[in-house]
Amino acid sequence: MPVSLDADVYNSTMSKWLYQFWFYSFKTAKHWGRGPRFWDAAKLGFAQLDVGTPVAPGFSPQNTVEPRDFTAHQVSENQQPFRPTPLCRWTIHYALDMECDFLPSRTPSPALEPKTEDEKLWKPWPKEWKEPPYESQLLRNLATNDFSNIQAESLPIAVSQVVKVSEASTRELLVEALGFSIMARNAELIPRALDDLIVKAGYQSHDLDKLHLFHLAATYLDGSKSCCTIFDALSTEDIALRTSTRNDLGYTILDSLMITILRAHTTVLPREVDDSLKDESRFPGEETDVCGRWDADSEAYRALIRNGDPRIPAVWKHKFCHTSAQAVCHSISFLNAWSKDIGDDFIARGPSGLFLRRCGHCGLKMQVNALQALVLTAVALASHGKEDEDLFGMIAVLLQLLSIGACPLYEREISVPALFPNAPELMDVLGCNHRKMSPVDLIEAIPQSVIERWSPAKKTSWELLGQVLRMSSMAWEDRIGLSAAEDEDNDDVFRKDRSAMVIDGPCTKTYTGHAYFFGANRELPVLLAAVQAEMLTYRRLDEKNPWVSPYFDIRAVVGCLKEGKDLRHSIGLTEKGMLKTFCDGCGSFDTYNDFEALYMVTTAKDVMAWHFSNLEDWSRTTFLRNF
Repeated sequence: MPVSLDADVYNSTMSKWLYQFWFYSFKTAKHWGRGPRFWDAAKLGFAQLDVGTPVAPGFSPQNTVEPRDFTAHQVSENQQPFRPTPLCRWTIHYALDMECDFLPSRTPSPALEPKTEDEKLWKPWPKEWKEPPYESQLLRNLATNDFSNIQAESLPIAVSQVVKVSEASTRELLVEALGFSIMARNAELIPRALDDLIVKAGYQSHDLDKLHLFHLAATYLDGSKSCCTIFDALSTEDIALRTSTRNDLGYTILDSLMITILRAHTTVLPREVDDSLKDESRFPGEETDVCGRWDADSEAYRALIRNGDPRIPAVWKHKFCHTSAQAVCHSISFLNAWSKDIGDDFIARGPSGLFLRRCGHCGLKMQVNALQALVLTAVALASHGKEDEDLFGMIAVLLQLLSIGACPLYEREISVPALFPNAPELMDVLGCNHRKMSPVDLIEAIPQSVIERWSPAKKTSWELLGQVLRMSSMAWEDRIGLSAAEDEDNDDVFRKDRSAMVIDGPCTKTYTGHAYFFGANRELPVLLAAVQAEMLTYRRLDEKNPWVSPYFDIRAVVGCLKEGKDLRHSIGLTEKGMLKTFCDGCGSFDTYNDFEALYMVTTAKDVMAWHFSNLEDWSRTTFLRNF
């Protein structure tokens, strides 16, 4: 189309229309199975609203939407009439044998379109409402243009031709449908979308690689309503588990989880994590808050879209909270159990795709491993997170990784001056300044000029992070020596090191050969059990409440470890006998049988000796049945 006076109008109109279709597709996927059967412009809020000149908030599953180039994002509170609540939502997992009282069943009422916008009052759809399937609904609404208040004739494209091409591209349409199902976190829609891909389009695992299913799920992680259940839904088809564990940027799934932590709880820019993202102004997935305070369809976020700037203001974000940390930990636990390839990435095999640097002297490509990426994520969280950040969540994630066998002895070539070029004490370092470093080496090499800017709470938790890594390193060294540091990419060495940590006791699990990775250390199991219980039983119910319960004092834990005292006496949860029996060797609660232990996530009921949880605000709670 030649550039003319109408070009800007066309571009603006097209941008609005594309956003409206993205929003319709997202909204339909999110609520598929409950509430309104059809979403038109009026129900979507487009009949009355001018959406500005928006950028689609996320990315199409196959094609990243290029964000506009914005200057520094400074938004005052006066510019945010729809600022979201600062308080989290959360999920509670419950076991199949949970005792409950069943109400007498009622005669089901006829299926009717809901007359209220209150989602809690929406009823499940009858079976017949689920036909035609989701992807057919997308085509139908594209053809009718019912989702938009923009007339199809005013668009610079022929919508009818788009519909014809889409009808003929079954595979591409089904891939889009699956992608929106994941982004909308609809665990009931995903298995059908996966099955349709395989049955209707004959998809193979390599065809799904371009969608990067598990990375997409990690990007749109939602600890408030779905937690790790989206990964479970994707695992219903073995073909999904055989897809590539790295995306097009070379990230592992753990890398994607680290990015989710940073984009949700810090002001870190994409280029600070990956230089290849230097032209990006925001991370994908920002429109979804991990702890459920806003979503792509919430009024607060839509107000940003109407203003033409989809980035999340810094004042909306809060610390790496228990809801977010639990979702990350549960996702790691679940994926490690289901997929060997994914599990290998979690346990520090091979390089991370984050924080990559090149030596300016010899050109060496320097890549950290999984635990080192976690250390650098913690640094970014402390440096660019909220003032009340306490790194509790990073301690929880570290313990989760160590508990499944992440080896803290693996070394990578790292240049600290390249990672922290603005640190005054490193500015005069010249030449090849990289060397092989373990995660412990890295945490001890973080410049003091970086750490000294942190709050006392951050410094205390940073000290605990280092203590945990050192204790784990000593446990591995005592068990296998230093062979693990020699060649982490050698499969024979790797298997030998892992098998050396598989023993029959003193772990109290009933199945023989149970692998636990804390060696003879008895403090790490206590710490893991207490951290799990803290995440499962406590939330900040009011802005005046602390982020961590009075039963887990990080400063007391650090002091106890320094003095070599029994850790159980410094943690209220254990000192007061509030927890059920847990294994002295691995820190897990003895709840499930041999098979169940591999796939079940620990629940609050599993850990509490008596009920002391404060998660009874049901308006902020979503219950999830254990796998």
